[in-house]
Parts: sequence; structure tokens; C-alpha cells
Amino acid sequence: EGLQKYVVDNGLDVGFAYDGDADRLIVSDEKGRVLDGDRTIAICAKMLKAEGRLKDGRVTATVMSNIGFHKDMEKEGISVDVTGVGDRYVLEKMLQTGCVIGGEQSGHIIFLEHTTTGDGILSSLQFVRAVLAAGKPASELADEIVIYPQVLVNARINNDYKKTYAGDPEVAEAIKAAEEKMAGS
Repeated sequence: EGLQKYVVDNGLDVGFAYDGDADRLIVSDEKGRVLDGDRTIAICAKMLKAEGRLKDGRVTATVMSNIGFHKDMEKEGISVDVTGVGDRYVLEKMLQTGCVIGGEQSGHIIFLEHTTTGDGILSSLQFVRAVLAAGKPASELADEIVIYPQVLVNARINNDYKKTYAGDPEVAEAIKAAEEKMAGS
């Protein structure tokens, strides 16, 4: 909140916030609005595509990414590889596919051409490059991505079943039914 206010009060173009070890980035646009990892990844992926550097036209994101991120990437002709939550799963998929950008809604973004882990400073520099290349304010680029309401609900299960729950026929059927009902919306 302090950064958002500072950006607006001082007429700045953008502000950057990092977590304790600076491997995650959250952006404040010039209007003081928070841009999470989904928006930052989308903006940077579009830049990479325009530069011809987005290998196979794909990005990697986790199951936590917002449906608005997916819809924006689809609109841009960019495919999204989806992984489990965690930067190690993102990196693993990126290494399998050769994808050059991936990350999480939390702001952990990997630019594989430069490093194999999230780096908030690198992500900041890439974001600035994207804003400059587009010739538009950060808010305008962010507004291209419609973020839909999203709710996270944790289901408590025994750790022994954490990786095997989807193999349960009843659980698998419930997941399938929910996905069919939502049908990409």
C-alpha cells in the first residue's frame, strides 16, 4: 500500500515490490494498482512474442493462474502449459518444452534465457522493457488482461493422499464434472 501511494503521489510510471529474498515481483502501475504475476507474465510474454523470442508461442503457469490470464494468452495466440503449484514444477515443465517464460500468480517469474529461478530484479527489468517496447503506460497494458473473480478453497487431506487423490474414481468424477460445467469460463 505504501508503494502504491508513493507511485501515485510522485507521478511515477511504475513501482516494484519484492518479497524477502527478492525472487518474487509485484508491480504497481502509475495509477497505484497492483499487477500480480499473471499480468506481469502476460505483458512480458507478449513482448517476447513480438520480438520472435517466445519459443513455440508458449508460456508456463500454474493451476492457480486466473482464467483471465488464459483467455488473454489464447487471444494473443499463445498457448499455456499448466503445472502444479510451485516454481520447481514450472521450471521442470519449461525445461521439458523449451518454454522461455513461466511463473506463478504470486510473482515468481522465470526467464529461462537468463536464469533457472525467479529473480525479482530481472523480472522488473523485463517488465520495464515490455512497457517501453509497447509504448504504452503499464495500466493500459494491464487493462488488456481481464482478471476474473477467483476464490481459493483449501481441502484438508492426509499427506499420504496428497499425490494420489486424483486417482480416486469419485474424486476424479467430481473434478471432471466441475470442469465440464465451467467449460473454459
